[in-house]
Amino acid sequence: HNCDEHIRMVRTEKYKLISNAYTEVPFGTPSDIGSSPTWLSLYKNKNEGKLTDNQKLLFQVPRDEYEFYNIIEDPMEVNNLIQSKELKNVINDLKKELEEWRKNTNDFPSTERRRYDNVDRTTGVKFDQTRLPPRL
Repeated sequence: HNCDEHIRMVRTEKYKLISNAYTEVPFGTPSDIGSSPTWLSLYKNKNEGKLTDNQKLLFQVPRDEYEFYNIIEDPMEVNNLIQSKELKNVINDLKKELEEWRKNTNDFPSTERRRYDNVDRTTGVKFDQTRLPPRL
């Protein structure tokens, strides 16, 4: 795709932990999706203030550094449980497992190799000589 996300994830049969880098920008919209009728409708409804709370998550800024979902009870992953006191031990265990995976695979830090986007993150419109990407 056209945007650097640097998202990492670990899961069990019941839970999923997602680590997001670049939380100061919205999720990247690939150019092939940004020109689809579905995305154009979502973007229009966003600008008109007509999105549902779940749809608004696509455009949320800043994004959460971590997301944590019960994928059995919430398969659409809309109820982020990262602040749950009851699940704190599970969350911490999965964070440790993710960090161990990063070490074992020599995963690079998100600050080390960030690329410039070549599309507008929200619309998916490609940058060219007349439309330049924002500075990092």
